[in-house]
Amino acid sequence: MMANTRATMVWPLLLSTALVLLTEVTLSAAPLRLALLGEPRELLDLLSAELSQNPAVQLLERAEIELVLQEHRLAASNVEQLLRLFPHTDLLALFSQAWDGKSGRMLVINARNSHRLADWPWAGSAAANSAECARAIGLSLHKLQAEAPLCLAITQLRQVAIDIQQNKALSDWKTAFERQLLERPEIQLLEREHLGMVTDERSLTQQTFALTSSTRLLQLECETGENHTVVNLKLFCTDTGGQVLLRLQQSDILRQPAETLPQLVDKLVSGLLALPPVSPIAKRAEAEAETFYQSCLNSTLSREETLQKVQAAVALAPDHETYRHAEISASAFKVYQIGKPEGLQEARRLLALVRKFQADFPRTTLPYLPDPALRELSHLGSATLARLAASRVRSNSQQIQFLEQFIPDLEEFFAEIRPLIRQDLKRNPAYAWESADGLSARELHNYRQYLQQFYFSYHLYLDRDLWLQEYFADYQQLLQLMEQENLQRPYLHKKYFEGFLPYHKLIGDGDTTFQRFLAQDQTFLSFLENSTLPFGRTNALELRAVLELLQNTPYPGKFPAILRKFFTAMEEIWPDCFADYQAWQRILTSGCFPILCRKYYQQPENQALRCLDEFLARAPAADLLKLLADACQSNGDDQAIAALLPHAAQIQELNYRYLTEYKIANSLRDLSFVLWEAPYFATRAPGERFVFRLTAPQQELLAAINRPCGLQSGRFEDGLQHDAPLVCCHAVQDGEGVLLFLGQAGSYPLTPRAHLASISPNSQMKMLPYTVPFDNRAVWYGEDDRYDLYGLDCDQQYIVLCNHWETVVIERTSGQTWKFRHAVSPLNGLRLQDGRIYLLGANTFQSLDLRGENRKIHFNQQRLDKLNALDEGGQASNLTAIGGGRLLFKVTHKLPREVWGREEIWLYDATADSLRRLLELPPRQHYSLSAVQGQVLLLTVQKLRSSIQVLDPADGQLRVIATPPAKDEWRPAKHQLNGGDTNGPLAYPFVLDGEYLWCGGFYPAAINLATPETSPLLWLPTCKAVCKVGRRVFFLRHNYWFSVPSPDGTAAVLRQE
Repeated sequence: MMANTRATMVWPLLLSTALVLLTEVTLSAAPLRLALLGEPRELLDLLSAELSQNPAVQLLERAEIELVLQEHRLAASNVEQLLRLFPHTDLLALFSQAWDGKSGRMLVINARNSHRLADWPWAGSAAANSAECARAIGLSLHKLQAEAPLCLAITQLRQVAIDIQQNKALSDWKTAFERQLLERPEIQLLEREHLGMVTDERSLTQQTFALTSSTRLLQLECETGENHTVVNLKLFCTDTGGQVLLRLQQSDILRQPAETLPQLVDKLVSGLLALPPVSPIAKRAEAEAETFYQSCLNSTLSREETLQKVQAAVALAPDHETYRHAEISASAFKVYQIGKPEGLQEARRLLALVRKFQADFPRTTLPYLPDPALRELSHLGSATLARLAASRVRSNSQQIQFLEQFIPDLEEFFAEIRPLIRQDLKRNPAYAWESADGLSARELHNYRQYLQQFYFSYHLYLDRDLWLQEYFADYQQLLQLMEQENLQRPYLHKKYFEGFLPYHKLIGDGDTTFQRFLAQDQTFLSFLENSTLPFGRTNALELRAVLELLQNTPYPGKFPAILRKFFTAMEEIWPDCFADYQAWQRILTSGCFPILCRKYYQQPENQALRCLDEFLARAPAADLLKLLADACQSNGDDQAIAALLPHAAQIQELNYRYLTEYKIANSLRDLSFVLWEAPYFATRAPGERFVFRLTAPQQELLAAINRPCGLQSGRFEDGLQHDAPLVCCHAVQDGEGVLLFLGQAGSYPLTPRAHLASISPNSQMKMLPYTVPFDNRAVWYGEDDRYDLYGLDCDQQYIVLCNHWETVVIERTSGQTWKFRHAVSPLNGLRLQDGRIYLLGANTFQSLDLRGENRKIHFNQQRLDKLNALDEGGQASNLTAIGGGRLLFKVTHKLPREVWGREEIWLYDATADSLRRLLELPPRQHYSLSAVQGQVLLLTVQKLRSSIQVLDPADGQLRVIATPPAKDEWRPAKHQLNGGDTNGPLAYPFVLDGEYLWCGGFYPAAINLATPETSPLLWLPTCKAVCKVGRRVFFLRHNYWFSVPSPDGTAAVLRQE
């Protein structure tokens, strides 16, 4: 009550002071011009009437403002654009309202320097708020007369390990903080939208800004406290050169902000007033513009920040061609708003920018519509059509009605810009051609590139029939020019034109437009058949065969007959065409035929080649590598797999070649890919349930190849006798067994659930009787691999599971569970040690107790106040607990213009709460760090030599204990570790068992280190975990498990070399 009374008393006092000063100003100066913009109209009308009585203010006619906004199609919330439209305005009052129209906000902006003078929230009716808004504007006028205002800019709000559920509260706190600042008559606050254009996100304090001479920069760092609900603040005030002038700290800022915020603002303003004045910044507009333009080239900036920086450069140098062109590129992202009229509005704004650029720079060599703009427009069109198709599947009548009305408007816009794009492409030397005096070889090439770019790279058509008609009309014109040139100077000799049409674009998506065009076409096919082009009749014959195949899709049995008819007709017009069998092997396994086989007839991709073999009475050679290639091309078709089964013994003989020859390893890897990975990407109806299983021939091939290894395999629900499909989210060694974190798979649209299971030393799987209370969104459903999104660890008392925002703790004895939140994204490691949970992210490392309390952030690269070397940078991974309160992890520092990074091993010691670099690893190698049965192992891969070393954490020394075969043709990077096979941020999966090295990853392998040539062939798909359980070695992937018996030997025996 006292606070409200004090506020009530302060407002009349401030208002009277403002009016007195305003009267004095009016007598000696011209009135200030004010523009009222935004909604609601009722409030603006009342405010206009109230302010029209004030002689210190000259109101701009709102009708005039709306006319300009309509002319420029500009949203009233874009401050920088408004400043450019109204250079004569002294003040801008921007009004916004909530979706229900019952509340909103008024911002008063100084149009001279884009500083915010007032930020006033309103609620209720317009009549109840007009007087308060008028008072806020009056105080803003008073602020303009201050001789030495405090002009502040909040340059950063860094969130250090803040839970995403706190984002709303933190945003509200920041808004309240800004309003508290603006209530002080000496404070002007740089408008945030403008700030994004004049600051550099990555090192703001190292830049010189185009701000008012008295500007101070505020940087806020919010860091999680002892638990996820506590947020502590560090505030830094710097000058524009980056020197820190003032530091403030406050704990638990979200607790009772109404009391703590005024205290914080009082301390801040008192400290600022005590600082000496700042000397003015003198900088030419051109130099400032160049600074802003160069900073926008920073690839780490968001698209919004890049646009703001470019707009700042354009505002300072509006006649600079490069800046204006960059503004078009930077504005393009706003176009991509699927199924919204705003997307089309932004597209028209973009076209207005292009037209203005074209008029201002008629001799430019830059493209009018740069590549980013064309791609965004193209994506908008294709995504809109996809949204319409999805809406029809879901029977969303409201969305269907809207899109069917919206698509003609978008197509009309595309028709408007297509001539501009054609003109633009022809200006480009890479696509330039002139047909008046014939086409040179270069121009023919350019014409083909022009067709590719215009019709396929930038697909700016929603009417596919029109698209095909115009494409084939242009393509026919090209063929006619080629024919004329060939008659004058013969240069075409091939009787078949490979790559005649981009079939993957025409029939690859299953659309019937191409079939309809061929059926109705009266000119293109006729021209081909009657032309003098040497390939005219043969390619026309191919097109007619394609049409017949498309028309007979419902009758798959006709496929061989249509192809025999095609082969017969081809021999009639080209008698020796099949003499070059290799060429036809290439033709029939690329281009249109494999697409027709796979997408339309559900046949192997090489089915057309099989038909040719039958037509020529040619028996396919029983070459093993060719059989493997055929099985890959057929996408694991049962017929191709059956052809491989009699050769399983020959495949087993490839054991050492699999370890030493790239071609063999890749052939077997490609076959495992088409069997295990490709089905997930197959086209299915939206919402169709998919659970992966091998077919009977595929299962038989897997068993036959791995029979010497004694392989056993299955899905997790089979091994656990569970009634729903399961995927393995994570696995961890649990004593002599393995603990599995499982998610419910293939359950769309049902709610997913999490389960815990174990594999005992006798290789038995069983469900554990624990409830896992994960948030429903925390467990992925489906058949794809999400292994590195989760963390799992355990000790004898507790089990801990987590993802990047939630942790679940389970007490083993009682089964009691609880959960708490954190913020580690991306999650790169979880370890449970000595009653504390350690969470490693790519750029953060924190620990907390089992209740989520007593949280410590050991490093975080979002910090403004850098406390250690890892706060500065580096990518952390491979978190490894080694006992005694100590943990190791690997840090990779990216180097400029280098493929290889600098890798280090860091040690955290909980007893001293210290971080130190333990070891800097030799460059130009890949590493993976893990702990196996008390030993710290480092897997090291150099170009043609890999090794396993044991690391002594006491002295940081490495000793080699295992070296796979090192021959010239040995490709260890394919079996051990390479840039694409690092198991994500997790330790690379392998088990060192006596003389045997069992590797997972992309190329699972069993390597006898003593005699590599006796290593068995282990043929498995990608596996993310390898575990020794009793007398067997388990390989785990997200939807299958495999196990093989381990040879006699003790796990991880040291082999000193």
